[in-house]
Amino acid sequence: MNDFFLETRGLSKSFPGTKALDGVKFAVSRGQVHGLIGENGAGKSTLVNLISGVYPPTAGEIFIDGERVELKNPLEARRRGIVTIHQELSLFPNRDVAYNIFAGNERRSGRFFLDRATMRLGAAELLRSLGLTLDPRISVSRLTIAQQQLVEIARALSTHARLIFMDEPTSSLSAAEIDMLGGIIARLKAEGVSIVFVTHKLSEIIRFTDRTTILRDGRVVDTLAKADYTYERFIQGMVGRRITEFFVRQEKTIGEVCLEVKGLCTSFLKDVSFTVRKGEVLGLAGPVGAGRTEIMKAIFGIDKITRGEIRIFGRQVHIRSPWEAVKHGMALVPEDRKLEGVVLELPVKSNVVLAILRRISRLGFLRMRERNRLVSTAMKSFDIKAHSTAQLVKSLSGGNQQKVVISKWLSTEPEILFLDEPTRGIDIGAKQEIYAIINTLARKGFSLILASSELEEVIRMSDRILVLYEGRVKATLESATATEEAVLTAVHR
Repeated sequence: MNDFFLETRGLSKSFPGTKALDGVKFAVSRGQVHGLIGENGAGKSTLVNLISGVYPPTAGEIFIDGERVELKNPLEARRRGIVTIHQELSLFPNRDVAYNIFAGNERRSGRFFLDRATMRLGAAELLRSLGLTLDPRISVSRLTIAQQQLVEIARALSTHARLIFMDEPTSSLSAAEIDMLGGIIARLKAEGVSIVFVTHKLSEIIRFTDRTTILRDGRVVDTLAKADYTYERFIQGMVGRRITEFFVRQEKTIGEVCLEVKGLCTSFLKDVSFTVRKGEVLGLAGPVGAGRTEIMKAIFGIDKITRGEIRIFGRQVHIRSPWEAVKHGMALVPEDRKLEGVVLELPVKSNVVLAILRRISRLGFLRMRERNRLVSTAMKSFDIKAHSTAQLVKSLSGGNQQKVVISKWLSTEPEILFLDEPTRGIDIGAKQEIYAIINTLARKGFSLILASSELEEVIRMSDRILVLYEGRVKATLESATATEEAVLTAVHR
């Protein structure tokens, strides 16, 4: 018997008009965390769905423990020990933890009755094995996203899972919750459970995985051992270009001071001061909770300022609401685009003009011709990939949703644009499109404030970097001399 729990050979899948996978060779060892990365459309989801029994392959073979198998449906895959935890969790929110853990695999007393006592005891044992003390009687609706994800993992273990697919498992987790997930992954590995970790976050690939397979255009372009991990290899594999060609900060003219902040204080921020010039990208760096988002929310009128001054082109302003911020030429692309940036159930054409409805309305009625012109211009300018302007935003990729958010705020014709985690949860190709938009706006003279938890992104895309820690400015670094080491040193100085 070889060391692989799972192996695919020549796995292919065609849909009408497209070949989603082409001859994929993929293998996961027992007790190994195997990363799976690639741009949207690279074939990650198709590969997961084939191995999970959702689709039959067009060609190729799947082996489990060296034995060729046909996974005709998800139930068959589950019987073989393969479980998928999707990014959108599949729990029953109004049922308790124990019921959710054993859903589809219930313990029964006789033919017709659930044995709730046995299920609760079993759930408590599974949760303890993951280092949790969660009450199995509590309703799932009362749990945090992180706790719900852990219930999904416990459910996988209740079926004696031997391979767990984790699809973007950290997308809604805090730093502390990610640490907790890391501990659980280590426990699962020690017990011989294999994990396929699907993510856009390269830092977490480096942190959690033992080997990583890179997909591009439905093909495997590289499989790397941990010793060979570099951002350069990852990015070149995913997009076919070197990292030096990926982050490009273009030359532009830096003009006069547009925004000046002096001694800004809130319930969290302490004496924050900085300036931003026309055409400049000011980066905000620091660990989670350092104050990046809080600075943006305070200036934009969301969080109450207790002391300090804000000046725009030298004139002091008092901003008490986002609407006042917009009137003063500001716009904020928020950290959570799905919750705060777009209305997912509305079409592209409605979202693009949400921030300027007053401007394009008369007597309460939209001027349709003007709206259509603005939406058409936004679609072309930002290359928003949608079937039509009537397509619902929820059906767009993460990168295209983010471009809708940016176009919505740019329709207000701002001079100062705050970008809070503008590339979170989008693939490498979409990131490069967002970087191109940032460069274009800077060349046009916009003042941009960019906050990101990805240090390399901040360093390579900013002209200056404000290093924050616990609500204070620790240092201001010039891009020419900024390094990850310099930022981390400033944080802990």
